[in-house]
Amino acid sequence: MAPKIPRIEVVSSLDVGPFAKHIMATCLPPKSELRTTLTPYDDTGDPALHLTVFQTVMYYHRATNFALRRAFPIFLGKATLLWFSSLLSGSINSFDDLSQAFLRRFTTSRVYHKTGAALHYIRQGQLEPLREYLNKYHAKASDIPSLDPQIELFCIQHGLKPETFADQIALVEPKDDRFHKDGRSKRGKEDWLEKSQSRDQRQKAQKGR
Repeated sequence: MAPKIPRIEVVSSLDVGPFAKHIMATCLPPKSELRTTLTPYDDTGDPALHLTVFQTVMYYHRATNFALRRAFPIFLGKATLLWFSSLLSGSINSFDDLSQAFLRRFTTSRVYHKTGAALHYIRQGQLEPLREYLNKYHAKASDIPSLDPQIELFCIQHGLKPETFADQIALVEPKDDRFHKDGRSKRGKEDWLEKSQSRDQRQKAQKGR
């Protein structure tokens, strides 16, 4: 006689799961609308960023705070769903409870933003064109939120080769109107002044003849 296979019961009670009853009774926005705008979190990105994107999309669909909590596990990958299923029954009473638990668990995947001090070490290579240096610099600077423009300007100047600053870029706006219209470099301004002085000297010499 073949052994009996134990029957697997499908649990459907609202009492099971980490969410409180009032959260489970909340209606959600249509799943089809959300699936096209959110990617499940798979423990490889910044959990704080995932939370921000999730809240933004849910608020766009006019979801309530209750709906935020209930819809959140829909957008978790396999590994993160295992974590969610391990939460104690009824332990989540607010979205803050859920988000804090989520961040604590996956904090090692979090992306920590750099500060302006990180830009101080970016240097232009000896044979590196100015455009490539600036592209490299701005790629790093884009990772720094609320970067002070004065700090950014200082770091750009600090990383430039001396001849680059003199020959190819003018970071200080010239005060001379004629020079400003020409859009020349700092060294170009000096050349212009020298030529102007030489021209004045020649004119004086001609008048003295």
